[in-house]
Amino acid sequence: MLQDWLTLYYTPNIGARRFQQLLNYFGTIDKVLEADQLAWQEAGVPSSVRHPNNYDLSDKIEAALNWAEAPNHAILHLESESYPPLLKEIFDPPAILFVKGSIQLLSAPQIAIVGTRKPTQEGSYNAKLFAAELTAAGLTVTSGLALGIDYIAHKAAVEQQAPTIAVLGTGLNEIYPKNHLPLSEAIIEYGGTIISEYPLHMPAKPQNFPRRNRIIAGLSLGTLVVEAAKKSGSLITARISMEENRDLFTIPGSIHSPQSRGCHQLIREGATLVESTHDIRSILTGWVDPHPSSPQTSLDLTFEERSTNEKRRPDKPRQKIEKRVPKAPAVAELPKEHPQYELYQLLAAPKSINQLVELLNKGAAEITTDLMMLEIEGVITSDQGIYQQRRG
Repeated sequence: MLQDWLTLYYTPNIGARRFQQLLNYFGTIDKVLEADQLAWQEAGVPSSVRHPNNYDLSDKIEAALNWAEAPNHAILHLESESYPPLLKEIFDPPAILFVKGSIQLLSAPQIAIVGTRKPTQEGSYNAKLFAAELTAAGLTVTSGLALGIDYIAHKAAVEQQAPTIAVLGTGLNEIYPKNHLPLSEAIIEYGGTIISEYPLHMPAKPQNFPRRNRIIAGLSLGTLVVEAAKKSGSLITARISMEENRDLFTIPGSIHSPQSRGCHQLIREGATLVESTHDIRSILTGWVDPHPSSPQTSLDLTFEERSTNEKRRPDKPRQKIEKRVPKAPAVAELPKEHPQYELYQLLAAPKSINQLVELLNKGAAEITTDLMMLEIEGVITSDQGIYQQRRG
């Protein structure tokens, strides 16, 4: 059974969405593989995507199966009994999950903690405080093992010898950044879990990190954004959380701090402003200990994430910060092969997500992710839920 899932998984040009498309059309993995190339085309798959019968996938499948036989290793598919139920509810759940550590933890009540890779001292403190207290309250902290807020949140859980879940944008054998390898080992040591939808040796690729954010949001009851600039990738996790009807929490910051502007925008869009973990626990009642013990971790910031996350540079002079931003490229400069090219063209005139859903015949969660990618690239702007191409 697992071999069938891996056969489709390793077929070139079959991503999570196309995998789900085939399953929805044919009903079972067996019927997907039994169908011929013509039937695949009738299901809406382009002729350029070849049937797995055209490839020799045996070495990849055998290597994955051998890996899964090792202690603390597992491969889950959408129909596995242990596949996390909350994750299964999202728009495009990963068809395959490579798991290292506790499988059971994936179904535990989780809170996603995300934010900037370059936190301020206040943001670092808040990440550690909230992660430690929410862990003590019985929630599992889930994040992306990235620099900054992710690292601090995982570290706070590990310091309490509590389990935490890391969702990678690489394969499990390619921890990124490499200096987070000791933390990844500590996560496993204290009963945590590291997962990825990518092949075991997949290196770091920029386009994969935004995609993994849907898994972070999908596993969790809610998402806490500690600190984020307006173009922070953590806003992808936040908006997916909202689209999937999960709770979204945000810590406000100084109006003068660029690292808080993304959080303030989320609050305008409906995120719950939180000033303490009590604000989160009062909403997630039934999932948390109403009278948690104090966290077993020091809240000073002398531990190594200061050097691991960033070697802080002196603040730039104000005049450099206020330099004019270069003009974003016109539509003609966005390559036609760009994955969001069609979406970008539609934004020549302002549009809401609901309008884009109708025009593109895609789900809101998928479109939200694509919009965030374009925002991060600086080619579109958003205001109160209305998106359009950047002008000037």
